[in-house]
Amino acid sequence: MKTSIVMPCRNEAEVIGTVLEHVKSALDGLDCELVVVAHRCTDNTAQVASDGGARVVKCEDPHLADAMLCGFNFSEGDSVIWMDGDGQHPPEALPEVIKALEHNDMVIASRNVRGGSYSGFTKYRRVVSAVANVMALPLIPRIKDRTTGFFGIHRNVLNGNTKLNLVGYKFPLEVFVKGDYKTLKEVPYTFMPRIGGTSKLSKRVMTAYIKQLIPLYLHKFRWLRFGLVGLVGAGVNFPILYALTEFAGLPYLAAAVAAIVCASTSNYFLNHIWTFRERRAGHNHLLGWLKYQGMSGITDAAYLGVLALLTEIGQIWYMASAALAILVVFILKYYVAGRWIWRSQQK
Repeated sequence: MKTSIVMPCRNEAEVIGTVLEHVKSALDGLDCELVVVAHRCTDNTAQVASDGGARVVKCEDPHLADAMLCGFNFSEGDSVIWMDGDGQHPPEALPEVIKALEHNDMVIASRNVRGGSYSGFTKYRRVVSAVANVMALPLIPRIKDRTTGFFGIHRNVLNGNTKLNLVGYKFPLEVFVKGDYKTLKEVPYTFMPRIGGTSKLSKRVMTAYIKQLIPLYLHKFRWLRFGLVGLVGAGVNFPILYALTEFAGLPYLAAAVAAIVCASTSNYFLNHIWTFRERRAGHNHLLGWLKYQGMSGITDAAYLGVLALLTEIGQIWYMASAALAILVVFILKYYVAGRWIWRSQQK
């Protein structure tokens, strides 16, 4: 099995030659190719890498994620390993990653498993790394080092159905969340200080990381999308209710019915387009809309019933009862929407 070692570099002419020598020494006797991605370089990184025996591809797209995907597309190996080109990812760990890839779809070189560590990290960098790692925990709880850039996959982990968001720096997170893999293993390594050049970590990088997490959470957790659609529905409901009551002179109950129908219609189409987008093929809009209106009527009645039950029988303060009733109805709505309205698109 041929393995491609992909190293995205930005102005690393000072160190890439040395790194490549260490990588070639570590891979002696293994079937590997070295691919260096010269990412928006303004120095002679590409030439130094080429002289060092690597295949070089230039990438002018704005984000590190673009460069990492560019290297993947340019590579020819059955499996692909990404590592930094500045010496922070020790080449000596590569043979263990390659060996583990023989039996796993994905292998992560990890600083957070037994035997892994950080070398030369300041307390500030350790705190930043730990916080970033925890922020991604709900997305991929079975991975311990969620912010690593040193990892490998079988090529088919990224297939034609994998839609990556390349706005950001943490391309691995996209792969960990969206990739098509069943087995993974984390192997330990020690994150080393740079052997030269300057660090690319900045406040901009950290801000981009936070921005990248938001769509990943929305991708991973459908109920978050469903909840946001519900908030949009509330934004539709209340203005219509107020306008029909105060300006059109309708009785508030009649206005409430009209507002609920409008909000439910808005919610139905937003859920169809966004929340359950992968299930919408062949969906009958009229039938789906009627089902959604029926669900809304049933769940609105359930809301009132739970509210009354908790307040009158449970002797709970009515505001607390209202909050609990909303939670119960949200869970019910989400379950019914996924199991009944868009059920035909489940695999």
